[in-house]
Amino acid sequence: MTRATKAAPITNTSFSSVQEAQHRLTQLGQGLDAVRAAAAEYARLREAFERLPTIEAEMAAIRAAMPEIERNDFERQVDAYEIDAITPIDEGKYANALRKYTVHGTYEGRPFEQPLANQSRVLLAAVARRPELIPADILARADEPMGALLRNVRDVNRGYRD
Repeated sequence: MTRATKAAPITNTSFSSVQEAQHRLTQLGQGLDAVRAAAAEYARLREAFERLPTIEAEMAAIRAAMPEIERNDFERQVDAYEIDAITPIDEGKYANALRKYTVHGTYEGRPFEQPLANQSRVLLAAVARRPELIPADILARADEPMGALLRNVRDVNRGYRD
């Protein structure tokens, strides 16, 4: 591809009629409009190309920080819970079945009651921070509180323990 050079001025001004000259002016005007549009697009693309490395670098930095951002966000959500108690659900005639529990506490200052077999990892992480409240039959199911809670969720949802 060759570089465009500066065009030499056209000196042909000998037209046989006004109509022919006007037709040529119209053609040149349309060509000029197309060239101006292309030049503007080129300038816009050139500017975008020059910004590209900065944008890519910022995206890479955000992607690299994303695990930390997600971890901090998760921790903020867990910190919003205050777990006060875990109580068994009275199931009457099913008392010998798999025991189920209710978690009592506050979330962002508002009281809540949720089943301990809740699917929310945020709630389970908040409960795991208070292992002294976790019932012994659940806590004994794994080496660490979160593992025991996850196993309880699985067992309650299945309806039996393995």
